[in-house]
Amino acid sequence: MAEPISRADVEHVAKLARLALTDAEIQDLTAELAGILGHNLCLDIFGGPSAEELAAGGSTHGEGSVVRYRLVADGTGLTASATFPLANLAFLRRIELRDTSVLISETVTNESAIDRPIGWTQHATFGAPFVKNGVSEHRCSATRAKVFEGSFGPADYLAPGEVFDWPLAPRINGGVVDLRRFSSAPASPPMCSEYSESCSS
Repeated sequence: MAEPISRADVEHVAKLARLALTDAEIQDLTAELAGILGHNLCLDIFGGPSAEELAAGGSTHGEGSVVRYRLVADGTGLTASATFPLANLAFLRRIELRDTSVLISETVTNESAIDRPIGWTQHATFGAPFVKNGVSEHRCSATRAKVFEGSFGPADYLAPGEVFDWPLAPRINGGVVDLRRFSSAPASPPMCSEYSESCSS
């Protein structure tokens, strides 16, 4: 089983990225990233919490990666459910095997007395042996997307903050790149959010 991101992991990545982080910044990043492993349910936010939210117990991408889940297996399926106390949400995921397919369904219930917007994102991380750089493709029904507004470092090649028609993302120096194919570059940091109803890789 994979281990949560540790202080040593954060220090190692900071060194590779040539980031001069203070002890407090390393401690904060370790706390924020502690629940991230492979696939993340980002609920009810996407991204890092504010300093005030972090101090109140918030975590990167919300509570989905840090709350305890109740697991119930039955026949060909598994149900995972949890309560998110800070967001006041109830979450249920059902995973079911059907012949050669896997059906995944999710339900989120707002348990507060007010209607409010939420962020609900599937944050998947793909790598070897599932992905071959320069060959594997990410196919989805997205129509629009937006490049992350910040910088990930010197290897950035997409125009920050640009909204575009999926999958042709605008490059910093002009032209476009087809984001369906996984990059063969040694470092490929860009991140985009996509509007889609279903995805497959």
